[in-house]
Amino acid sequence: MESELQSTTEEMMFSRRNFMFIAAASLFSKLTLATANTQKKILIITYRGETEVEAGFKDFFNKKNLPVQFETRDLGRDIGKMSEITDEIKKIKPDLILSWGTSTTLALVGPYNEIKQANVNNIPVVFALVSSPVESKIV
Repeated sequence: MESELQSTTEEMMFSRRNFMFIAAASLFSKLTLATANTQKKILIITYRGETEVEAGFKDFFNKKNLPVQFETRDLGRDIGKMSEITDEIKKIKPDLILSWGTSTTLALVGPYNEIKQANVNNIPVVFALVSSPVESKIV
């Protein structure tokens, strides 16, 4: 019984990792092939304001001259604000989300084995500065 549960958990981890990789690769190729008339929207969610991480992320797209519109939402060190942001995400439907930090990313996507309706699971999410993403059950 325990080995069946472990097998199912490992399959879920593998599936979510594959989905995240495929989704990110797909979006990147779409952005790379995009014409000047096809602007993509990337939402950046920060925990304590913009850092060098977000600046470098934006710089990458700008240096490649990719047609991207960035929008930023800051939690102001209050993870409780995430529900407000996830509601907004469902309305604005960004093409990609960059999430900063472990608690921010967990609040956004949820642990892979406890995904809730409020979590974002239909938009590719790139995360940065996440400690132990496997142990945190993000991937």
